[in-house]
Amino acid sequence: MSEQKEKREESSLPSRSSTHRRAQKKNVRSKKKKKRNQIPLIQIWLLLFFTLVAGLLSYPVWIEWFRL
Repeated sequence: MSEQKEKREESSLPSRSSTHRRAQKKNVRSKKKKKRNQIPLIQIWLLLFFTLVAGLLSYPVWIEWFRL
């Protein structure tokens, strides 16, 4: 038991579990930032898509309005 404690104290490197925890925290943070940046782009594409669909569906109505 005491030998294991001494080995832990002697090593200057952090344990694997703490290293993995740090890496996971960094990955979670970077994923959140990426999602935040993609949301406005998705909203713009959805707005353009629905505008196009609405325009195509209402084409017979507004083409008659322009002919008058």
